[in-house]
Amino acid sequence: MIKLLTSPILAAGFCALVLTGCGKDSAAKNTVTLDELDRAVSVMFMSPAGAPRSFSDLTNFPAFKGRPFPAPPAGKKFFLDPTTHQIIVADQ
Repeated sequence: MIKLLTSPILAAGFCALVLTGCGKDSAAKNTVTLDELDRAVSVMFMSPAGAPRSFSDLTNFPAFKGRPFPAPPAGKKFFLDPTTHQIIVADQ
């Protein structure tokens, strides 16, 4: 399975399949969810391109093109935790 992800085309297809939700209405599909962000980080860590260095690196992820990111709560900001490979919400 990991060997298949070395091809950029196959990796992009895999990402699209993993991040596509089933049974959701179109309004819910527009905004990227935190769960999708966490899955994207995991996929990027496994890809040959390497791990994202910050939360802003996720804006170039193919599955998120044209979709708005969720707004963090007031006074908070999204960060990428490099040890857990998850998106966290923390004070600015």
